[in-house]
Amino acid sequence: PPEDKQALITFMGTACQALPPSNATCRQSACDFEKQLKQDFLSVIPATPDDDTNWVLCNRQSWDDFAVGFTAQCKGTWPGKRGFTCGLWTLFHMMLANAPEGKGPEVLRGIRTTLLSFFDCEDCRAHFATIPFDAAEISSNEQAMLWMWSAHNQVNERVRQLEEMYQDGDPSWPKQQWPSPQDCPTCRRAALRGAPAPAATALMVDAEDGQPVPDVPVARTTVEDARKAGWDLDGVVKFLRDTYVL
Repeated sequence: PPEDKQALITFMGTACQALPPSNATCRQSACDFEKQLKQDFLSVIPATPDDDTNWVLCNRQSWDDFAVGFTAQCKGTWPGKRGFTCGLWTLFHMMLANAPEGKGPEVLRGIRTTLLSFFDCEDCRAHFATIPFDAAEISSNEQAMLWMWSAHNQVNERVRQLEEMYQDGDPSWPKQQWPSPQDCPTCRRAALRGAPAPAATALMVDAEDGQPVPDVPVARTTVEDARKAGWDLDGVVKFLRDTYVL
């Protein structure tokens, strides 16, 4: 669809701006791919999902190269845990932390549109779309970083409940509100008073029979709600910059 085509071009333009300037090769590879997409989209996009594009981020030889080195921090206890989604969160937080001054809101819009257009998990996309988002209220890099951090914690809470329900969580990496007190002692003003009461239960689609089944209840919260719950937002911003600015 035309809107998906534009979403992909927009995301690569976002990556061109926001990948860490310390890695000029990665940033330039995103810029080059954005240019190719604009010039001749069909020549660089695979004809079927089983085909591979010749482009690989950072001019690596293969996407498999990303399974070692920096992305090793996302390795789960067993296959199917952490990995891909952890890598995505890492990429998004990194892009927002490294965005040029004043460009954070634009980078956030590009990331959010990409997730809503392409993330393969249907009920995950549906939940992400319910997280309160008002572009007019996000006017600085810090606000963009905090929105993504808050969204990440809301997703963590939903996944925590699902893993508890199905007993399929990674025991070495339990889902929790992030960062932990150990990772960031200054990110909390006091012991967190807990999230607001969950909103009405949402619906998701069961892939087997197409019938709606109840999703776990997760509050649709804002960054301001997080502040009221006891988070120190200045501390969170500092943590994100210390962690992701490269």
